[in-house]
Amino acid sequence: FFGYLVAAAAGSLTCAVLHVMGVPIEWWLSALVALALISTVLAHRLKGSERAWSVLSDPLRFSALVATSVNVSPP
Repeated sequence: FFGYLVAAAAGSLTCAVLHVMGVPIEWWLSALVALALISTVLAHRLKGSERAWSVLSDPLRFSALVATSVNVSPP
């Protein structure tokens, strides 16, 4: 469950940073898709490792799939 909270916090932090920087809202979805790509790569690198961070692998991967499908789907 903590891994999903980490993924949601990363998305929220991304939106907050973009808002502070003055980036138009239209670009936020692209940034969230890029964040999903980064979290997918991170999840792949963590999968199968013997480190304590490997428990974040599945939540990061699943949340990246959900976030991308929600961002790309038509309104």
